[in-house]
Amino acid sequence: MTKRQKNFKEIRSPVPLNEIARTAKVALPPNAASMTTANLSRSLGKGFDLWVMSFVGQLQAFIDGKSASPASVVSYVKALRYFVAFLEETGGPVTPLGLLPIHIIAYIAWLKARTGLSDVSRGNVYSCTKSVLLAMSERGAIAHNDSLFPQNPFARTNCQKKGATPLSAEERSRLAEALRRDIIALHNQNFAGRDGQAVTVYALALGLRTGLNTTALLELARDSMQPHPFMPRMRLIRAFKRRGNATHIKALRHHKNVQVSASVPMDGVALFEAALTHTLRLVQDASPDIKERVWLYRSASIHTAGRICCLTQSAFTHNVKTFIARHRLLADDGKALVLNTSRLRKTMENRLWQLSNGDLFTVASIMGHTPAVSDQHYL
Repeated sequence: MTKRQKNFKEIRSPVPLNEIARTAKVALPPNAASMTTANLSRSLGKGFDLWVMSFVGQLQAFIDGKSASPASVVSYVKALRYFVAFLEETGGPVTPLGLLPIHIIAYIAWLKARTGLSDVSRGNVYSCTKSVLLAMSERGAIAHNDSLFPQNPFARTNCQKKGATPLSAEERSRLAEALRRDIIALHNQNFAGRDGQAVTVYALALGLRTGLNTTALLELARDSMQPHPFMPRMRLIRAFKRRGNATHIKALRHHKNVQVSASVPMDGVALFEAALTHTLRLVQDASPDIKERVWLYRSASIHTAGRICCLTQSAFTHNVKTFIARHRLLADDGKALVLNTSRLRKTMENRLWQLSNGDLFTVASIMGHTPAVSDQHYL
């Protein structure tokens, strides 16, 4: 199994600097985070406009080539603002073609001297800057130099990053029971929450069963579930994985003959089909850009009351917190449960590890990444 990497070679020639580019803004495609623009305008007028315009061209290339997600592009913008500030403070090269290894060494030292940034933040800023500069080098906007970047200047910061922790068996059991109660209420049409909270219940339950990341989960299309080619009791769910511009396929077991009454099967296929049924009435009136999505709901917000919306990351996060408060879900330490898709993904990965008797390759294959990623970041 080979590790997927971003493909910077899809669009090799520099993007022309048209009138839109001269505003230093890049329009983002529809995304789960509702981000619309990547904006470098504040970096203009500091003597390094050729750098800014080259950055804009590269960000547009990322979007056109689908080699970076909108969220990644926004992260790149934040990092590039630091790089332009570095050029301004140190009198760096005024054009990308003048970039040399000595400038990268100076940038690393400049970042390490920034007292307003944590060690982890410095490493993240450098990593994002490097991603853009490497892509520009691939496209010829920067002179190619194999020694341009030193090896792992922020290597220790990876040890300081605190990733999400999996739910304990007791926490997962309490969560599953709360979801079961809400799904029964939805099935019996006596759910007391708002429509957005209802679809969040289905999304949260499906996330628990599939381990999908937030973006992939929220961007599921209505035709994502398809028959398994040779296993009648299984279904395949296809989720788009922006990193690598690939489709992530998961197999879910289908209990065809289970009736939903007093109890509800926490079956991924049943949950997905229930979500489709619940939102079907909204498809016809939804706008063209979201009508093929699963997580539709009628807004109850003051500013958008009655409008048909699709769950975004912010709405999903808010509704998950409401769900936790409504059910008074607690962590094992007695505090309010902290819940997100990262914790659900790690929970599923660790359960698969236990069920497979420690088969790292099987776990990695099911979760859609390499054994090294499973070992280092999940297990």
